Amino acid sequence: MKRKILQGLGILGLFTVLVMVLGATWAWRSTEARLTTRFAVPEEEIQVVPSDAAVARGKHLAHASMTCADCHGSDLGGKSYQDIPGLLTVVGPNLTPGRGSVTAEFTDADWARVIAHGVRPDGTGVMMMPVQNFQSISGEDLTSLVAYLRSLAPVDRELPRSEVRAGGRLLWAAGVLSLLAAERVDHEALRPAKTPTEAVALGEYLAHLSGCIDCHGAGLSGGPIPGAPPDFPVPPNLTKHESGLAAWTKEDFVAAVRTGASIDGRRLNVFMPWAYYSGLDDLEVAALWAWLQTLPAREFGER
Repeated sequence: MKRKILQGLGILGLFTVLVMVLGATWAWRSTEARLTTRFAVPEEEIQVVPSDAAVARGKHLAHASMTCADCHGSDLGGKSYQDIPGLLTVVGPNLTPGRGSVTAEFTDADWARVIAHGVRPDGTGVMMMPVQNFQSISGEDLTSLVAYLRSLAPVDRELPRSEVRAGGRLLWAAGVLSLLAAERVDHEALRPAKTPTEAVALGEYLAHLSGCIDCHGAGLSGGPIPGAPPDFPVPPNLTKHESGLAAWTKEDFVAAVRTGASIDGRRLNVFMPWAYYSGLDDLEVAALWAWLQTLPAREFGER
């Protein structure tokens, strides 16, 4: 009897190993195919005028509202952003024309395509870039951002590429992770020509551009981020519900954005890049608050 039990356990163990090998092979092949898929996107026709005003606006976008510097480094020369053992390594590549650059040969249209569509000049998708946030960027802001990026001083920094490991590939293939924005954005969507100026409209525009919805959910009520590791910070509720900002004033909100301090004295988690958002000007912060005040109150976690 003991021998039969051991034999049964051995067969079960071999079967388990076989299933794991087959699953890993399937995940690897399916994700490799997705990484080499070429996306047909509309040709971006932009006219970049490298004026001082355009470059200054582009710099503001890159370092404040779009937080490009968070992933690519303060000099945009690239940096290793995140390493989750067994899942993935995220590396923000060098965007300057220095050694190790991935953009040195970019045309204006190439810049626009990768920012608004997440697609490289060769048609393949860029991994782990939040293009879903940038897709609604206005035409004038897009040209200003490209003007700034083309003005960057060369930084010599060679970095490895982002890598999706076995666990990450399994989660990606199973639909738990979404690593190619080009697969899920609407490449035919129209962008506004001009940046909104009315407060509520500007606040909504900035909330999308800054990725507030990515972390806090479409309804801004927070809760665990789907697919995120269990130790990831949980975004709070930003609606007027009592579990959110019901007790907050505009001054409280401005202070939190500027200093990273909540009304109860807590420091905001660094996962929330408030240090970059602190660079938003007074009109932009006021616009965000004005837009948040228009949202219906939701229970925490409804996202």
